[in-house]
Amino acid sequence: MPPGTGWLEPYTKIKNNRVLSSKFGAQTVDIEVKVESPSSLVVVAQTYYHAWRAEIDGKPTDLVRANYAFQAVLVPSGTHHVHLFYRDLAFDIGAAVSFCTWVGCAAGYFTLRRRESPKNNSKKS
Repeated sequence: MPPGTGWLEPYTKIKNNRVLSSKFGAQTVDIEVKVESPSSLVVVAQTYYHAWRAEIDGKPTDLVRANYAFQAVLVPSGTHHVHLFYRDLAFDIGAAVSFCTWVGCAAGYFTLRRRESPKNNSKKS
C-alpha cells in the first residue's frame, strides 16, 4: 500500500505515546499509559485467554486479541490507568461447591461422632 493511503499510517507516525509504569502480578497487570494520539492500542505480551478482563480508569472495557496470541486494550487519548485481571466464573463456582461440600462433610462427621459418643460412655460405666 503506498504511503498516505492506509488508515494506520497517521497513528504509526505519532511516537509520543508511552508507558509510564507497569506492574505485573500473579493474576493482575497494572499499566499507566500516556496517549497523545486520538487512541492507541496497548498490547501486553501475555497469552490471551477469555477469562481475563480489562478496565481503564476503573471502567470495564474490551480486552481484544492482538497478533493472534496476545492481549490488547484500546486506550483513548490522555493519561490512563489500565488494569487487567483474571476472573474465571467457572473456577469461582467450583471453589464455592467444594467449600460447601467440605462444610457438609465436616458437619456430618461431627454429628455422627456426637451420636456415637453417648453410647461409648454408657458401655464404660
